[in-house]
Amino acid sequence: MNHKQQSSDGKHDDDAALSDFLASLMDYTPTIPDELVEHYLAKSGFQCPDVRL
Repeated sequence: MNHKQQSSDGKHDDDAALSDFLASLMDYTPTIPDELVEHYLAKSGFQCPDVRL
């Protein structure tokens, strides 16, 4: 196996791990309610259209 194949396989593993991690976040229940976080972020002037943040 040459270096190019190894880095390609490693990238695939990283992509799969990232996909698995992001999928697990969909079932995550945060300790602090989203509404409370949104309130304080808005109060401090934070604006971001991406709801994932």
